[in-house]
Amino acid sequence: MITVPEATKTIIQRSRFLSEALSKELINHSSLTRYIKPELEEMLEKPISDASILMAIQRISREFKPRYSSEDVFKQPTTIKTRSNLFLISYFDESFPKYTSKDGVIFINLTPQETTLMAENHFEKTITRNLKKETINKIIRNLGVITVELSPEAAKNPGKHYFFLKSLAWEGINVIDVFTVSNEITFIIEEKDLKTALGIIQSLFNKFGE
Repeated sequence: MITVPEATKTIIQRSRFLSEALSKELINHSSLTRYIKPELEEMLEKPISDASILMAIQRISREFKPRYSSEDVFKQPTTIKTRSNLFLISYFDESFPKYTSKDGVIFINLTPQETTLMAENHFEKTITRNLKKETINKIIRNLGVITVELSPEAAKNPGKHYFFLKSLAWEGINVIDVFTVSNEITFIIEEKDLKTALGIIQSLFNKFGE
């Protein structure tokens, strides 16, 4: 049977917010005990004392250190680009898409089962007309993208995506999808959130680049 320390560690590791707060000593252990106690008791199917939970947290906190640093991602200035007036369409297709930038397409993502395109709004009718023989999975309109160039050091950081996504999620920004290459990450978001999301990402570089 799983022990109290094992269950406590599982709950904390499952939440990136709790993990980061604990590793940086930003969270009160007694408050964390009260917060996770209901879930612990449900997981172990028995009452658990505050003292045993607190002891487990204290033991975990001594060895709980992140394996990555945000400073490696944000210490250097970078180029951030935005685009708006876009839509996303995904469809089931066994052939390679025949679209290029001249068709207003800015991103193409391929999987064995599905193709996803992002294109400028005014090309939607043309693209959907050309896809009349395909099975369209979804169309999402009124989108924007933010593309962030990463330095070679940042590209090697295992937490590079997490830092961005955590900050956007914390501010209630819904990330529709993420496209990545080795030195670049692009966030697809609702157009109404574009200005706010851009400010959040820029603030990360301002904070650590000072």
